[in-house]
Amino acid sequence: MSDAEFKAVYERIFSRWIDDEMTGLSATHRDFIVANVCLNQSLNGGLMLYYENSYGDFAEDAVFAFRRMAAVSAAQLLEHANCLMGDGGPSKKQDERGSQLEALSEEAVDEMVGYSDQLNGMADEIKAAALRWVQSERM
Repeated sequence: MSDAEFKAVYERIFSRWIDDEMTGLSATHRDFIVANVCLNQSLNGGLMLYYENSYGDFAEDAVFAFRRMAAVSAAQLLEHANCLMGDGGPSKKQDERGSQLEALSEEAVDEMVGYSDQLNGMADEIKAAALRWVQSERM
């Protein structure tokens, strides 16, 4: 996978997402979006930032997207991080997730930081899996 190839696909799909939100996207493109948004948020400030922002609305969807894309290690990491958010995982409501984050113990915050670091270390693997997933739709 070349950076240019990934960037072209990324820009094409994200521009459609911005224009149409999720309504006009195929399931494969939706997976691409939720997986890359999770990764980008983690790279920009960690999973705590991801959950804090409205993008965290897709936290459970991202686990399934990673699995479908065959980024199994990323799916497992995010699943563990989601479990830190309490029974039932992260809320779909941003304000409730904020309360969940505030309730995390220091130990859970440290775990979350560790999961973020591990996910960030998989960035190239996740991008390659996402690109393969999108390319498989054309076949």
